[in-house]
Amino acid sequence: MNILDYVARAKLYMGRTMGYINILNQIMLLFLVLSNLNTEYGFNIRLSKWMIPIIITWTFFLIIFGYFDTKFGMWSRESKYGQRQGYIKDIFDKLEIIEEKLKNKR
Repeated sequence: MNILDYVARAKLYMGRTMGYINILNQIMLLFLVLSNLNTEYGFNIRLSKWMIPIIITWTFFLIIFGYFDTKFGMWSRESKYGQRQGYIKDIFDKLEIIEEKLKNKR
């Protein structure tokens, strides 16, 4: 393997790790919103009592949202359009040229 393969693999691992860090970031933002509701707007929310159930509910909400995103085909459409970039687009363009040449020979 050359250096570019190692860099590409490291980038892939960093991207996957950022997904998990983003989940933690969502939980911290939720905690900040709830503490802001508690201090500035007078809602009596006991964060020490309700934080774990709220995190579980929020995680469940994210899973359900991701399920519907996949079920309604948004993920497949995004991946379809994402594949047409870079070297894959060049490969498709070259294949189209080859197909045209084959059609013209017949």
